[in-house]
Order: sequence, then structure tokens, then C-alpha cells
Amino acid sequence: MSEYYENIVDQVLETTTEKIISSASQQVIASQILQKSTGNTVQSFVRTLHSHLNFVRADLLSAVRPLVESNIPALLPVSLVGTMHLNEDDDDDDADQYQNENNNALPSAPVIASELTEVFLTLNKHMAIQLGLIVNVDEKAHSIVQQCIRNMKPLPNSVHQTDDGQASEMLSTWLHTWLGQIETTLSVEFDGRVHDAIQSIMEDFLIED
Repeated sequence: MSEYYENIVDQVLETTTEKIISSASQQVIASQILQKSTGNTVQSFVRTLHSHLNFVRADLLSAVRPLVESNIPALLPVSLVGTMHLNEDDDDDDADQYQNENNNALPSAPVIASELTEVFLTLNKHMAIQLGLIVNVDEKAHSIVQQCIRNMKPLPNSVHQTDDGQASEMLSTWLHTWLGQIETTLSVEFDGRVHDAIQSIMEDFLIED
């Protein structure tokens, strides 16, 4: 399950980063953070921005597995835990013992698929919200923009900064809009690929006979 979420998070963050970077130069110039923007100063801003977005991507990817492992125990039905465990071990004696202890047969494939769907849809909501909290949009957008401005290359004496506060706020709002879409995009992508994930699990663990 962790790999399923990691792949989606990686793809969403890669696409989002590309879109942000592609419009960053224009936003810096439009913000009039500098009365005279030079190629070097704008590119310095963009490079710093790209670096920080890569950190955001890395933070989310590193959080996926711990989040999955902490959420799964509360969401996975007992019958499904037993079934997946037995198929991973591939031990017929254990399967017989499980059936005897529970006084019924192992769940059928349609039942398992239905239970897995419920688990994934619930887990998707938890994962999207928790990853969104890690992004911490309000604070992150402002702090990244401030770092980008501070890391701009030194300017000639003839180039003066305009109203830092207003320009910084404009850039922070722009970045906030992009970062704020991450949680929603993840939620949509998680739900949109549920059936592929379930099919993979069914093939790998549940329908080996």
C-alpha cells in the first residue's frame, strides 16, 4: 500500500513543481519586487524556489509509509487481515486453522474486493488530509518566498527594491494558491486509482490459486 501512495505523491508533486516553476519568472517580474528585474536576479529566485519545492516533495514522500502504517491497523477488517496474512505465508495448514478458529470459510474474492474498496476510500481521505497538514500551506508559502527573496543575487547600486511587503505578499499569495491545491489533487488521484490498487493486491496476495 505504501508504494501505491508514494507513486501518486511523487507524480503529483513533480507535476505541481513543474507548473509552479514554469510561471515563477513571470510572477517575480509582475510583483515588481525589483524596479528593474535582471535575468540573474529572477533566476536566482526561481532556483531557490525549486530547491524548496523539492524539499516539500521529499518531506511528503518520507511521510507516506509511516502514515500508512499508523492508519491501517484501525481501518483493516479482521477478516481481511487474516486473509492477506495467510496468502502471504501461503501455508495451507495455517489456512485450515484460521477457518476452524473462525468457524467459517475465508472471505470470497468479491467480499474481499468490497472490503478493500472501503478501506482504501477511507484511507485516501486520511492520507490526503494528513499530507496536507505536513505541507502546512499558510506558513510554507510565506517562508519559501521570504527565503527566495533573501537569496537573490546582490544587485547593482542603480537597482533599488520597491515595496518589499506588498510584492512579497503578492508572491506568497500566488505560491499559496499552488500549494493549497496539493491536498485536493492528492485526494482526487488517490480515489481515481483505487481500482488499480485493489486489482494489484488481489492478484498479488489473494488470488494465487
